Amino acid sequence: MMKIAIVAQPFDILPPRGSSLAIWAQELAGRLVPRHDVTIHSRETMDSPVDETRDGIRHRRVSLEADNTLVYRLRKLERIASRLFRRDVDLYYRHYYFARRFHRNYVAKVAATVAADGADVIVVINFSQFVKSLRQRNPNAKIVLVMQCDWLIELPRHEIAEVLEEVDAICGCSSYITGGVAKRFPEHAAKCHTLYNGSNPDLFRAPDSQEVDLKRQELDLQGKKVITFVGRVTPEKGVHTLVAAMREVAKKVPEAVLLVIGGFYANPPSPRWLSRGDRTPELTAIETLKPGYRERVEALAAAAGESVQILGSVPHTELPLLYAMSEFFVHPSIWNEPFGMILTEAMGCGKPVISTPTGGIPEVVADGETGRLVEPNCPEVMGRAIIDMLRDDEGRRRMGERGRQRMLERFTWDNTSRRFDDILATLK
Repeated sequence: MMKIAIVAQPFDILPPRGSSLAIWAQELAGRLVPRHDVTIHSRETMDSPVDETRDGIRHRRVSLEADNTLVYRLRKLERIASRLFRRDVDLYYRHYYFARRFHRNYVAKVAATVAADGADVIVVINFSQFVKSLRQRNPNAKIVLVMQCDWLIELPRHEIAEVLEEVDAICGCSSYITGGVAKRFPEHAAKCHTLYNGSNPDLFRAPDSQEVDLKRQELDLQGKKVITFVGRVTPEKGVHTLVAAMREVAKKVPEAVLLVIGGFYANPPSPRWLSRGDRTPELTAIETLKPGYRERVEALAAAAGESVQILGSVPHTELPLLYAMSEFFVHPSIWNEPFGMILTEAMGCGKPVISTPTGGIPEVVADGETGRLVEPNCPEVMGRAIIDMLRDDEGRRRMGERGRQRMLERFTWDNTSRRFDDILATLK
């Protein structure tokens, strides 16, 4: 048995209320506790104690007051500078978000708590700049850096190289991530492991048909062919291309309705974009879409008429019903998606998916077997794929069954925890 400390992202609340990486931490911890002593370190909230044990997992929480005060002042300075210079001035992301001083008080408190507890293994999610502070207070612990994004590939090489010297294992959520890190840092390739995300097959399964019928009635969707998108409504997710595609879909399949489920949230810009030295056309397209993105998507939805409904965010536990009432799931990503946990959830509910062959998505979706992978950022191609799948009842059934099986074989949290134990064994 090992004492394992999982360091959550500073903005994530545990137990989770919707964030995919908070769900990751909770689900992994829940499956490790029969074999290990697990503590999750996260932010303090008004309705949660600073120290408690739930379902065998210890939760230690620290205040973000000092860090939030700094962020507030930085954002205020941003607004003043933007008005003064009559252009957008980015101080938060360019000079803080990826710097070691990001939430310095949070990580200092967590590092001290971990040291007091005497953890054998420290798991850090995404924020590599936390590693040095954790190492200073915990010189003998093994540090596992879990990457659910490609920041190690994008941030300045010399900064990341210093961090990786202090890390004992690097886990990427897909071979796309792991391979990119190993290629950029061949001297650390032996530390790199692919650790796929999972889904809960007991939650994400086909619900009772009566429940599905009631949900259809509640949303007034009887007789409709429902398509779902679930996730952050952001440019990189390609929601604008999907909504635009629905105008043509509605002409050919009038009963088709797209449900857009999720909130409008702005993701941080790519470090490559911030550095100004590697601004690819793809990054430029994403960043230039961010201002006014909500208005853009809502205008496209209005132009599509009744074929698009924007539902906003819903509780994670309600998603299985929404998947179940759908013909299939669409994830129109236009960036290098690291994994796509939402894809495995839809597959678990027995639904085929349409997505794009970007990043780690081809590792999740078997093109032609569990769904379709189509050209990204192209409403015409996306529209044709949607129409074809709507007209192929037998194909949808077959791909949905295969998707459920693929999820059970590769993408459950039990699989993730077993793989994580294998990685821990290499650290002894």
